[in-house]
Amino acid sequence: MYGCKPVSKSVSTKIRDIQSIAPGKSRLLLVDDNPDDRRLVKRELGKHMPELEIVEVLSQAALDEALNSGDFDVIITDFHLGWTTGLNVLKLAKTNWPGVPVIMFTGTGTEEAAVEAMRLGLSDYVVKSPRHMARLRNSVHTALTHARETRARQHAEALLTDALQYIEDGFIMFDSDDRMILCNDQMRRMYPELAGFLVPGKKFEEILRAGIEGEHFKSTQGKRATLMQERLAAHRLAAGSLEQR
Repeated sequence: MYGCKPVSKSVSTKIRDIQSIAPGKSRLLLVDDNPDDRRLVKRELGKHMPELEIVEVLSQAALDEALNSGDFDVIITDFHLGWTTGLNVLKLAKTNWPGVPVIMFTGTGTEEAAVEAMRLGLSDYVVKSPRHMARLRNSVHTALTHARETRARQHAEALLTDALQYIEDGFIMFDSDDRMILCNDQMRRMYPELAGFLVPGKKFEEILRAGIEGEHFKSTQGKRATLMQERLAAHRLAAGSLEQR
């Protein structure tokens, strides 16, 4: 059967922690060997995003060090550099940090280079000129907004996962596509035979089918199809937080 259960005080504290997440400081990696262009980018972004920390890279060694340290929300690179190309910067960035947006800000690229860069995962290609500064600013703002949202979501998920370990009963959560998002350790201890199924991305129906065919439901052999339909129907009709006993 299904029934609601009150949330414990320790879990309530964790939920308050989730609600009070503070966004981290945004960081931008600027790869350009032209000092005038770097000043232009810093001045333009600084006017509208004063909290943004900009780290400048002027050599391959500095780029390697920056990418190894990570922790950047967006990367801006020129196409022609004295020591490499923007395409190589893009490839290195995507190899090390595939989720970090890369913007190419250049006055020396070609249409072919732009197409190749987009194929490799470039987020935006902006031509260097005063009239395109607004586009660069908007592109960076979009990237930073996405980064903050991603960081907040990951933090919230980590806190929620931690909070769920305080619940004495098994807990499992599914997304709108009926795929598992997370479950607590108690759920895994209750159903050790489902270890390979209690993983993010598994459909509820897959988990249910594996469970009904397992040891817990040996006595229902011959009625498993009916039980499967009943459990699926109950799951689809459920609203709010439910607990199976």
